[in-house]
Amino acid sequence: MRYMTKPHMPEDVKAAFDEVACGENNNCVFDELMPDAIEEKRRIQRRAQAIDYLLSLRKDAPKVSDSMRELERQALRREGT
Repeated sequence: MRYMTKPHMPEDVKAAFDEVACGENNNCVFDELMPDAIEEKRRIQRRAQAIDYLLSLRKDAPKVSDSMRELERQALRREGT
């Protein structure tokens, strides 16, 4: 497996990482964190796809006015009694 070169890390992030890693081997820490980071990235992508899909359904749905909604509610109430 080929790894990308490590991108530049901002100093504040590097300091926080060094504090949390507490002298552990950086490569080992990255190896532990990468699967979680990859899964989080995939989760974000799936969420965005789901939102896009739902928005596309909404775009194609017929427009319903407030008065039409109220008529439908009244009809459902009559059926329920």
